[in-house]
Order: sequence, then structure tokens, then C-alpha cells
Amino acid sequence: MSRLVFSVAFGLVGMLASLTSSGYGQTYTTFDVPNSTSTTASAINTEGQIAGLYADTSGNHGFLRESDGSFTLFDAPNIDPFKVSLIGVTSMNDAGQITGYFFMLDLSKYASFIREADGTLTAVTEPPECFPSRRHLNSPLGSNIQGIAIASINNDGHTTGICGEFPPFNQSFLRNADGTFVPVTVDGADMTLAQAIDSRGQIAGYYHVPGLGGGYHDFLRQPGGKMTSFDVPGSSLSVPTAINESGEITGYPAFLRKPKGGIVTFEVPASTSTQPTAINPRGQITGTYLDSNNLTHGFLREADGCITTFDVPNATSTYPTGINARGEIAGWYSDTTGVHGFIRTR
Repeated sequence: MSRLVFSVAFGLVGMLASLTSSGYGQTYTTFDVPNSTSTTASAINTEGQIAGLYADTSGNHGFLRESDGSFTLFDAPNIDPFKVSLIGVTSMNDAGQITGYFFMLDLSKYASFIREADGTLTAVTEPPECFPSRRHLNSPLGSNIQGIAIASINNDGHTTGICGEFPPFNQSFLRNADGTFVPVTVDGADMTLAQAIDSRGQIAGYYHVPGLGGGYHDFLRQPGGKMTSFDVPGSSLSVPTAINESGEITGYPAFLRKPKGGIVTFEVPASTSTQPTAINPRGQITGTYLDSNNLTHGFLREADGCITTFDVPNATSTYPTGINARGEIAGWYSDTTGVHGFIRTR
């Protein structure tokens, strides 16, 4: 494994520019990173910190929004001699550690980062444990590139995600807090794609088995390495997106897998597509759904199955991406002026 550590100091660059609207017991606070052209929130933790991505005239960057509305901005660490472009912010834990991934500007590699609460940025490059793809698919860029993309971090600092060729991201991994790697693969699969990790170290994802009688299936990996496969009833391709501390897994098409293995499917009434994005320790699920006009809205599913739909006031589209233990929901929305972040509280 190659690991480079960078200390990057950023000051607070501006206070919240917000619009607060309340009604029906819920309050929406909208925000933009100062001088940005778009702001998309990716994750929220128990402290109410929000992490995400913003764009300005120079490109894409990361942000951390504190609960008081102040911002800290950051960029992906440089890996000499390459310049990098920040592509995504993927997760954040209760300690304030943030993960994401980026491409070298010459498109030779993709890599990931972990940002510590003190602002230190660790570049995570592909380790030897991520073997080259055996499929040799051609990417849209004309040739495949190697790398690693962290998808999720738990409260102990363990991360999971995907590595190998792009496309198809053929292998997954567990990266321990001490930096050691453990390959995560399902026997017989040509693609294993880990999506989320909980505080117990359980990993949820999906995989593909080639050939006649193969196809896509989901998996739950225990900390000791034991794999359990499962399928969502009525679906030939389901994608787990989140797992909570109890081992409840959600994903799309909309489902909830209980710790003992029972699977419940659900839909927002009158929707054409329901896609959960996050689940909190209380079993509350948030995500998006499409209506008959192909417009995107948000929903909150309570642990008892009751579903509430919502939209940020004056939004043309609403995209919830995270929910914390208090039931606060973060995400982004679009309106006639662009793309902005929001937090929904009750």
C-alpha cells in the first residue's frame, strides 16, 4: 500500500447564506458555499455536521458545514507529479472524518482520500491487494484505468469501497483504521461492489456471477469474513446503499433487510421509482422518488413503515442523501437559480 499524508489548513471562509422555512412540524434550512456555482450535500453526522461537494469557476472542491452554519473548504491532496480533480465526497462519520475520491487530471489513475477532523488529508491509493481486472472491458475514455474509490466510513474509521479497473470496479476492500487492507470478494463473482459499512464492521454490497444461471445478487459480509447472499424479491438487480448499527440494510428498488434476514419491499405511493439513500440507527430511511411527471422528491420512511413525502420550498427537484440519529436529513435541491444544499429538521 502507498499512503501519503498531507496537512492542509483552511480557514472559515464565510457564514451561512440561508433560507429557513417551516410548516407541518418541519424546518428547512438551505445553504450555499460562498462564491460557489453549486452546492451538493452528501452526508450528515450526529453532531449536525454536513459534508459535500461544491463547484466554482476553478472546479470541484469539498466542504464541511458546521452546525452553526460556518464552512471549512478543502481540496483533494496533490500526488506529485500529477494534478488531481475532486470528483466526489462520499461519507462522514460521527468523529468528523470525511471520505471521497478523485481522478488525476491526466486520467491515469483514480484514488481516494480521508479527511481527519483536524483537517489532515490522507491520500489512499490502490494497494497491491486490489488485483487488475480480468475482464479487460474498454472504458468510455478509450482505455481502462486503475484505482480505488472509498464509498463509506464507520465510526471506528474503517472504510470500504471498490477498486480495480474503471470500468467495471471489479473488486472491493475493507481498509482498517490502521491502513491495512483486506480484499472483499464473493466466490465465483467477476464483480464485487461494496457500498456501505456499519459500526460493527459489517459490509453490504452487491456482486455479479457470470455465465448461464448467474446474474446480480446482494451480500452482507461479517467482520470475520463470512458472506451471506440475499436477493430482493421481484428484482433481478438490487443495490444496497446503506446499513445501520443494527445491521438493517436498505437500497433500491426500495427494500429493507432486517438483521435476521427478512426483507420488506416498499414504495412511495403513486411513485414510479423509489430509491432509498440512507438509514439511521432508529431505522428511519430517507431517499428520493419520481412522480408520474418524472420529477424528483424526497421521502422519509419511519421504522413503523409510515412514509412522509417532502420537498424543499420552491424546489424543482429534491435529493435527500443522508439522515442522522436525530432524524435530521441533509441533501441538495435544484431551483430556477441552480443547485443548493439543505437540512431538514423537525
